[in-house]
Amino acid sequence: GKSFSRFRKWDTANLDNVCDILPIGGRLRFFADQWDSSTSDAWVRDTIRFGLALEFSSTPPNFFMNCPISRDPVKRNLVETVINHLLDIRAIQPVAQDQQ
Repeated sequence: GKSFSRFRKWDTANLDNVCDILPIGGRLRFFADQWDSSTSDAWVRDTIRFGLALEFSSTPPNFFMNCPISRDPVKRNLVETVINHLLDIRAIQPVAQDQQ
């Protein structure tokens, strides 16, 4: 893993670098000190530091659902563009070949 310690303090000069390096999920925790000075709400501060635990009403299925690929080239291109963008910003990651 990469070290993010140099971004622990709020530094607007490095903000672009931070967004390029840090993953989308959990990014706020690297700015927890700034949130501590911005709010006294314990729920907000704890959520920033430790994340939000979701309570599901039932156990999610343990398989991937395949979605059909559109025959419309415009729609297919749009879906590909969105997927590539989500991969670029690391909001999603490819599924390993042996897990597909």
